[in-house]
Amino acid sequence: MPPLMATPTISLIKRTAFFNKAGFRNFLPELVLVVLILSNCCRADTYRSDGEPVLPAPAPVVEDDRPAVGAFAQRYWAHKSPRIVLFWNREMSDETERKKVLTETTESADRYSETETTDVTNSDSGQNKLRELEGFKKNVTVKKTSEEAQDDNQREGLSEKTEFLLRKAVMDKLAAAGVRFIDRAMMIRTTALHQGYIEAQTAETHGLLNQADWLMEVLLVPDGDAPLGYGFRVALKNPRTSSVLSEFYTSALPVIRQQRRFVARHGGFEREPPRQATLYDVADALSRDILREFEQSL
Repeated sequence: MPPLMATPTISLIKRTAFFNKAGFRNFLPELVLVVLILSNCCRADTYRSDGEPVLPAPAPVVEDDRPAVGAFAQRYWAHKSPRIVLFWNREMSDETERKKVLTETTESADRYSETETTDVTNSDSGQNKLRELEGFKKNVTVKKTSEEAQDDNQREGLSEKTEFLLRKAVMDKLAAAGVRFIDRAMMIRTTALHQGYIEAQTAETHGLLNQADWLMEVLLVPDGDAPLGYGFRVALKNPRTSSVLSEFYTSALPVIRQQRRFVARHGGFEREPPRQATLYDVADALSRDILREFEQSL
């Protein structure tokens, strides 16, 4: 509000006959009322009235995951915190052993050979020996046949780095909710060592029955609507009962926490574009969906 003596209203009043000691006391209430009314009018005129109304800034969108984490943790603890082995982009198929593939390779190489001949002649002075060396190259071809086990359960997906960061972020989120993970490779190796199994599929099955309680599959599925180009097919299974506890699909669409401000452009002020979802946003969304679906199924 502008200072009282700087307004045109006060300048007008000072020129009137009322602005004297006796008149000022007599008309003081009316004078105060006039000053307040005119001041409000002047203050309203200082704002533009021909433009669009200014909208308040939207409140930031914040999704609280704590209720989902707490609800899942209660259900998980009620099942005595079962150990879970994670099959990340690896499908638990019905193959009892890995397929064996015969591979034939052909190797070609140039080899150098030498032939030595010796001629002996007699003369009056004695025997003379003449040695001759003859060398030549020849191409040798060798065929080798080998038998290798083929792993058909590993599926195609993102780059190795992206998949590692995504898998680690999801596992960290689930571990924070109390999930107990065991390593698949270590499970197979230790089972093969103690049981004497050499075939990987057999060792894997015995490991699931003896060292794990549940199996969780997270399979990447091509999805044009998903932020990373892949959606996720998730399943939770009990190896001992061969039952499916939960199964669902999600595109893992994240909630972007952003306040879009107005920024100066060549044509004026524009609202800044929305932020693109990152790998960690997708990891948060996938973890959130896993916790909610599993909590409802357990």
